[in-house]
Amino acid sequence: MVFSGRPSTACEPCRKWRLRCDRAVPTCTQCIRKKLVCSGYRDPGQLRLRNETERVTLKHQPAKKKAIPIRRGPKPHASASNASSLSENSEVFGAEDATCASVVPYTPSQPEEYVALSYFMNAYIASSAFEKYLPEMSTSSSAKGALSMAIHAAAFAALAVRNKNANYMKTARASYTQALVQTNTRLASPKDAILDHTLAAVLVLGLFEAISFSDQQSPESWTTHTNGAVQLLRLRGSRQFQSSVASQMFLQTMINIRTSCIQRAVPVPEECVKLDEETAPFLKIKDPALRIGPIIDRAAVLRERALKTPGPGLIFEAMSLDRETIELSESLGPTFRITTRPKQETPPWAYLGIAHRYPSHRATKFWNALRMIRLFLNELAGNWAERAMDRGYDFWIKCEEVSHLPFDLDYLQGLQTRANNNIAELAIGVLGSVPDFIEEGGLGTNFSLSARTLIWPLTVLYKCDRCEDLAKKYAVKFLYELGKDLNLAQAIDAASKAGAWRVQEDWLSEVLTFFPRLHLYHLQ
Repeated sequence: MVFSGRPSTACEPCRKWRLRCDRAVPTCTQCIRKKLVCSGYRDPGQLRLRNETERVTLKHQPAKKKAIPIRRGPKPHASASNASSLSENSEVFGAEDATCASVVPYTPSQPEEYVALSYFMNAYIASSAFEKYLPEMSTSSSAKGALSMAIHAAAFAALAVRNKNANYMKTARASYTQALVQTNTRLASPKDAILDHTLAAVLVLGLFEAISFSDQQSPESWTTHTNGAVQLLRLRGSRQFQSSVASQMFLQTMINIRTSCIQRAVPVPEECVKLDEETAPFLKIKDPALRIGPIIDRAAVLRERALKTPGPGLIFEAMSLDRETIELSESLGPTFRITTRPKQETPPWAYLGIAHRYPSHRATKFWNALRMIRLFLNELAGNWAERAMDRGYDFWIKCEEVSHLPFDLDYLQGLQTRANNNIAELAIGVLGSVPDFIEEGGLGTNFSLSARTLIWPLTVLYKCDRCEDLAKKYAVKFLYELGKDLNLAQAIDAASKAGAWRVQEDWLSEVLTFFPRLHLYHLQ
């Protein structure tokens, strides 16, 4: 018996290119990202037990004698295409390994729906609020119908956007139409309307709208699905909090409606605020998704006021809300705790040589959401402090909100300095989160599929006129690399338009004009 090392169960492309294969079903993440056809995975049992007698005999035959032919048994599960693919394994393992190893029943010509579903689950569901319930819910028998068609629509839409394939999008919209019909049928039934699968279907339909959303379209459809989900929450009543899955969907829906309000620069509807207050006793008070809600509510109000009734009074409200956001970030538990990587584990390209490590990509996304809120608040406060200094005392006393306060130039200058320092710190946080989305063990810079959530914070960071130039350059560079590696048109467009953009006072509105879809699904 000869020990030839631990056999690899990775797929053939990952073995060939020495990539770290995650053996996801139906196709591995690396093959999806590199747009390769995954060959499937070899049976580890047959890899470990091999008859080496004939191979060793052949190896030690005298050179002048005719080699003893090797008898090979039938190749289980080996179609013509599989046999051709397996024969190439000699580059890494040798020809004898390829013939002895069988492949999990799985042909290279995978049905497109499996590829779409795998990409969708890895790129959009992993590290999102859906992750806790949708994978399991989608495989249950009760998932047939509305939820199944909604997932099918969103999966093909995701693959269509990634591959720029009009046929995939056509398939997605056909499934979307069927999902709408089936969902409306369930909503018409008092018994079916309150089921978890019905609410999940509505949420996935909203995700479809976010994925397929184009820059020229209005986000009205996404908002409609979100508002419809809120009505379902009220219909479901207090019984929906008897399971963790239902509670998770409640929080997800409330975050979605708040995201919609910020996107449209309108305050959160009173009905949602009231519903939030009524259901608070049934939820975990320390849940970050619950605690960030009131902060988003107030940020939405501030953004509306900044557009409709601007004035220096916004300075103090913005800085007050910024302090509350800091308090929330400082009170997060171990599942959200950030650590700084030691120098030997920090990539040489990291901004200022700083890289952070997070417990999960979902935690990273939550932190970046807090940073985006704080960027908006500090930008707002800094800009109005600067404007008040430029316009002087007469401008100050005309504002009823601050006229009773002394006009202090030193104080206003200190506010600007504090806002600039906060923004510099936030830039380090956003850029320091990028290394956490790099896959280890690959060749070059390989972003994980969930790195798509970096597009919005990196874009907003570049657009912030109080952000340092070096940080902006890094943000644009990361956008280019991210877009090129994952074939994300949004990231490439953001980076390419960076040089043409002119920084305006309402930077968040301008970002949403160019890239509304980033905002739509960042907090999913």
